[in-house]
Amino acid sequence: MKEDPRLTEEERTWLSIVRRQVRSLHFGVVQIVVHNAQVVQIERTEKLRLNEASRLESEGSLGPLEGI
Repeated sequence: MKEDPRLTEEERTWLSIVRRQVRSLHFGVVQIVVHNAQVVQIERTEKLRLNEASRLESEGSLGPLEGI
């Protein structure tokens, strides 16, 4: 993806963080919190669906589901 030259370094940074969070998320939400027109926080909530968790565990992408 080509970067927009009009973006500030701060905007490039938080956009990069958001991209990484979204790409690594199977099911869930990424929220961007803004205060005074500035991104101040990025929140990620991941949902773990049971059928997906079993598949990820068998692939080794997820540690053992012990104690559940």
